[in-house]
Amino acid sequence: MAGSCAPDGKWIIDSPSICKTFAYYARAFQDDELVPQQVLTTPNPSRPLLERFGKGELAMLFEGSWAYGSWRRAAAETAERDIGYVLHPTENDGPSFTVGGAGNVWFMRADPADPKLAWAALRAINGRDVVAGIDIADPHPIARSDAAALPEVQADAFLADATAALAVARFAPPSPAYLDLIPIIQKATGLVASGQASAEDAAARYREDLERVLGADQVTTVDV
Repeated sequence: MAGSCAPDGKWIIDSPSICKTFAYYARAFQDDELVPQQVLTTPNPSRPLLERFGKGELAMLFEGSWAYGSWRRAAAETAERDIGYVLHPTENDGPSFTVGGAGNVWFMRADPADPKLAWAALRAINGRDVVAGIDIADPHPIARSDAAALPEVQADAFLADATAALAVARFAPPSPAYLDLIPIIQKATGLVASGQASAEDAAARYREDLERVLGADQVTTVDV
């Protein structure tokens, strides 16, 4: 589950979508038992999930573009033949969508020994051809539109689809609070998936923990 921010920048701690998400986890992991409990309770569940997926014991895996990109990089022909990908569907058959986190940014010291050289390095690293080359070698969405428009990129269906998904991605602004928020989201999700709490109880704890960490003036609820 990914958290989200309201237009005013406050963190949404309660909404119909959040409640539906917890209810979906309860159905998927407890009612329908789509994933064995011993997998959910391992310290690193992503590893056994990937292993089961690779062995054909798991029908579908909800992951990021980095997962398919890694498979493509390791064995392009096998990945294209045996693994399909699709953008996440919406609840009501609307256009598929993707979810972003805080994104990635480049940082430069405020007092570099040679500011012009530092900026020149960043420009070179983020140049069109460099960006395209990196993304072709390690398939994942391309941040530069001119790099994405290159024929060799457009000829790659996965790269083109993954990059087009950025048009509907939602990225929260970078914030030091993420270091505290991520464990809260993981805790609430884990409580439901492992059966330690109902969807309603987990949602309540989620609200309480976020308000405690962020402060009442930094959180909000929405009813749509």
